[in-house]
Amino acid sequence: MGVEPFLISSALICATAQRLLRRICTKCKDKTTLPEEVLARLACDKKLLKKIDGYHGKGCAYCNKTGYRGRMAAMEILMVNEEIQQMVIERKSTHDIQIVSQKYGMKNLFENAMELFYSGQTTLEEVLRVTTFEE
Repeated sequence: MGVEPFLISSALICATAQRLLRRICTKCKDKTTLPEEVLARLACDKKLLKKIDGYHGKGCAYCNKTGYRGRMAAMEILMVNEEIQQMVIERKSTHDIQIVSQKYGMKNLFENAMELFYSGQTTLEEVLRVTTFEE
């Protein structure tokens, strides 16, 4: 955009990204086992996920037989502090800024979406649909 980094860093308070996930219908919500093909798409400990109760909507008149009713946001919020400001001025990579921001407690979109899955508000398939990008 042609804006100097020192101008961006001094004006920026935070940056955010969000993705909308479908919420499991509360009227037909039911426990389910997590499908192997979905688990295979994750790069994390499968044994841990097998111990977690997964939920899905069976489909009813309330959700128009979709199993979902409503949406919620998975969010990633980068709070800009002096260290992040300096990194922007020095034109550090996005990856480097992400590592430092996670040191200060930032959760990325995937981590936030997984929390929504762990709490039973959405499905693992929905988390993967909105947070993974095919190249």
